[in-house]
Amino acid sequence: MASSSRDVELIVRAKDEATKTIASVSDALKSLAGFQNEVGTSAGKADGLLGQLGAALASLQKEAQGLQALGTVAKQIDRASDAVGRLESAA
Repeated sequence: MASSSRDVELIVRAKDEATKTIASVSDALKSLAGFQNEVGTSAGKADGLLGQLGAALASLQKEAQGLQALGTVAKQIDRASDAVGRLESAA
């Protein structure tokens, strides 16, 4: 009888340990799911920020092209001014 009582005690202990292990695994999976949600949210924010950065870079490129055109106009004005100066000094 002591043997069967001991067997029952071992089974109960094993069941308790298995229950604790399952609870621990369940908690770990819940934690992992939470982390995945956070990562997904962060990825969405990063995607939005990258889109904004791309738009800002495109705007900056347009402004740089405008400045380049203004530089070309300024050079032409300088040339015209030099030509007028030469004409005035020749006259």
